[in-house]
Amino acid sequence: MEIRLKQQGGNIMKKRFTALALVSTLSIGTTVTALAAESEVPSLMQPNSVIIYDEEGNPSVVSGGYVNSNKLSDKNQITDFNIDDYMRKIPADATVEEREAIEEENQVIREALEDVKNGRQAVQSDIEIIPGMKVIYDENGKLYDVYYVDDFCPEGYTLHGNAGHMESDHKGTSNKQARATTVTWGDDYVNTLVYQPKDKSILGTGRATYYDGLQGNRNNPLKDGDVATQMDYDYSRKGDQPVAIRNLDTDEAFTYYQADVGRLPDAVIDIWGLNNLEELAGKEGVRSVPNVRYYHKLFSDQDIPNW
Repeated sequence: MEIRLKQQGGNIMKKRFTALALVSTLSIGTTVTALAAESEVPSLMQPNSVIIYDEEGNPSVVSGGYVNSNKLSDKNQITDFNIDDYMRKIPADATVEEREAIEEENQVIREALEDVKNGRQAVQSDIEIIPGMKVIYDENGKLYDVYYVDDFCPEGYTLHGNAGHMESDHKGTSNKQARATTVTWGDDYVNTLVYQPKDKSILGTGRATYYDGLQGNRNNPLKDGDVATQMDYDYSRKGDQPVAIRNLDTDEAFTYYQADVGRLPDAVIDIWGLNNLEELAGKEGVRSVPNVRYYHKLFSDQDIPNW
C-alpha cells in the first residue's frame, strides 16, 4: 500500500496506551531499522517514519527513526486557537432562512469549542496500542494515520482492522459516546463532534485527511465519494445517510458516504483517495484540509444518544 503523506508542524507530544491482547499474526516483508521498547505512540518522528508494533506492543521502526525531543505535556491541551476561525461565513446573497440556519449551526460549534478552550471539555489524545498496528508519519514527522492488521483484506492492513468487522464490539462504544454531548480529540487540530437531538444528527468540525485502501469495514470495495468516520465516536457498518462535508475556507460543500471507520488521530474525517481530498481542498498538492465541517443524520445502526 502506498501512503502519500502531508506536511504539518506543531508541538511535540506523545500518546499513551493500554496494552490489549488481540489475536493477530502479521508477516512483515520490511527490514526493521530500529527497535525500542516504548510505552507510548510518539507524535513526532523523523519525516515519513513508519512504526509497526509487535504482539507484545513493542515498536519496530521500519522507516525513518526517532527524534530527540522533550515531551511538553502528559496531556494534550489544544487551547491556543481562535474560535472564529471555525465559523462558517454567511454568504452575502444568503436568504433569511439560510442565514438563520448557518447562525444556528455556528452557535452549536461555538459553544462546543468554548468548552474546549475553557478546559471544560477534555481533549482525547490516547492511542491504544494494538498488536500489529502500523503508525504513519508525514513529511514533517507528525503523526498522520494509523492502520491495523486485517485478515479479511488482501492488503493485510486497513483503517479499521479486524475489530472493525465485529459489529457487536461497537454497540457499547456507541453507548459510551452517548454519555457526553460532545467529544474532542487531536494534537494540533480541534476535532470535535456534537450530537444534535433536534434532528438526531452528528455535526463535526476539524481537519480532513485522506487514506488509501481496497475495502471498508463491511468488506465493501472503496471508491470515489467514500469517507471513514472516527471508529470510537461515529462508528457504523451501514453508512446509510449522506455525509455533507464543507470546506469552511472555500465554502464549497460535497456529499460523501460513510464506508469505513478509522482511528483518525488528528482528523475529524478521512477522505478516500488523494484526488478526492484535493477536490475538497479546491487545489492540488495538499495532504489535508485544515478546516472542514460535516453533518449526517444518525445511521440506522447507531444508537440514539440519551443525554
